[in-house]
Amino acid sequence: MKKRILILILNYLVVFSAMAGSAVKWSEIDRNAMSTDMMALGKLFQQMRHYKVDIMQSSYEDYTSEVYHERTKGYFERSNEDYHDYTLGIHTIQSNGCRTVIDSAKGILIIGDPTSTIDSMMPESNYKVMLKLCTSIKKAQNGNFTYYRMEFKEGYVLSAYEFTIEDKLPNKIVMYYSKKVKKGATLTKPRMEIVFSNWKMNPQETEGEYDIQKYLIKSGNSYALKAPYAGKFKLLDQRVKTRNDKK
Repeated sequence: MKKRILILILNYLVVFSAMAGSAVKWSEIDRNAMSTDMMALGKLFQQMRHYKVDIMQSSYEDYTSEVYHERTKGYFERSNEDYHDYTLGIHTIQSNGCRTVIDSAKGILIIGDPTSTIDSMMPESNYKVMLKLCTSIKKAQNGNFTYYRMEFKEGYVLSAYEFTIEDKLPNKIVMYYSKKVKKGATLTKPRMEIVFSNWKMNPQETEGEYDIQKYLIKSGNSYALKAPYAGKFKLLDQRVKTRNDKK
């Protein structure tokens, strides 16, 4: 028994030492440096015209818990200006100049104008707002991994935002929320983690991946729900360009 306990302790020390040795060393950087890095990442995505990546989103009840509260798996696939995003159980398909959102849980199908935000995992408008509100920006390097951490003043929805890049591609996002929520009899601050994996460049396109005709019937400049969605889903047309064309 004593021998077994000793082995367990030694194993723990080996793992702990390895973790301590691989700990990242943060360095403060300014807003301009962070903006430059994010713009470089945006340019990379502009050059990536055809790729696919798996996405896993996990919510945790506090900042340190290793047991997730909820977890969903999805993916993002792009082919030039067309893409298919499946996250949190919602399909978003952009094809032929139209963006379609299928929310099966709410029974809603929305069509809208195409978006260009696919050229970056963090659109410029998003990180510029975060840069204005953050109180501290940190960066670290460990092998092929580059880490960023933005900390925010009190009153913002996030306490901190961490972003990890592996070999120039997004690897992980961690959001530490500032608002406390109930966990049993106590109050805790939750966190959300988004992990990107299995990056594939120029993958073989899945048949029908960007086809919205299995959901909709188009007649001229109008759309109608196709069976079996007709009668079960509510169709919302939010295309600003379409409304302007009809005026």
